[in-house]
Formats: sequence, C-alpha cells, structure tokens
Amino acid sequence: MSICANPRRCLEKANDLLKPGKKLLIRIPVAGGKAWEDYGPHWAQLDPPRHIFIHSVLSIKLLAEQTGFELSKIIYDSDAYQFWASEAIKQEIPSTQAQGMFTDKQMEAFNKKAQLLNQKGEGDQACFYLTKQ
Repeated sequence: MSICANPRRCLEKANDLLKPGKKLLIRIPVAGGKAWEDYGPHWAQLDPPRHIFIHSVLSIKLLAEQTGFELSKIIYDSDAYQFWASEAIKQEIPSTQAQGMFTDKQMEAFNKKAQLLNQKGEGDQACFYLTKQ
C-alpha cells in the first residue's frame, strides 16, 4: 500500500512504467454506494487520515482518461465491514474495538447485504482495472 497525495501524478507515473495494452489495478473505497448514502459522516471507509481521497466511479474514469488509461473493468468486492464498522462509528465505538459487538446472525446479514450490493454495482469498495492506451 502506498499513499499518493496527487492521484493524477501517480497515474501518470504508472502510465510511464507500463507498456501499451498492459493493466493497472487500483483497489479503493468508492463514494456513492449504499453505505456512503446510509452512513454519511459515519461511513467507515472515510477512515481519516489514512484515506486522503475518496473517489467515485466517475472520478476514477475521468482520472484514467486524463492520464492515458481506459477503465476496462470494475469488480466490487465489499464485505460486511462497511456495515458493522459504520454502525460502531455511529455509536462512537472505534471500529478496532467493535468486531465482537454483533451477533453471528447480524454478521451473516451484513455479508449477504454486501454481496447483493456488489452484484448491483453499489458496494463501497472496488477493483478498477485500467488499461494503458
């Protein structure tokens, strides 16, 4: 994992390193999904100060195009964390201390909801496959 204070420069550098037709994988939290809408400032993926930027699908697509990439594929891979950690934060409990506060049944429901949202393209994190043009 690396921190990139200027995403455009990071993608430009990656573009310089890749040969045409090769791919770059970016896996990040994604703004605009169901958890983003439901939890707002309590959304666990905000994770300040670790996440300097929270991109949307559109912002990644635009950034890719501006730096010589094509967004060729998106795979949503969210899990139950988006719900149980956000619920904990909403109750002012640090997510690092919250794992045991939900029942197995609640965790199963969170996992099923995450899978459904991933299938619908509404998960809160995704893998973006960028192809160098």
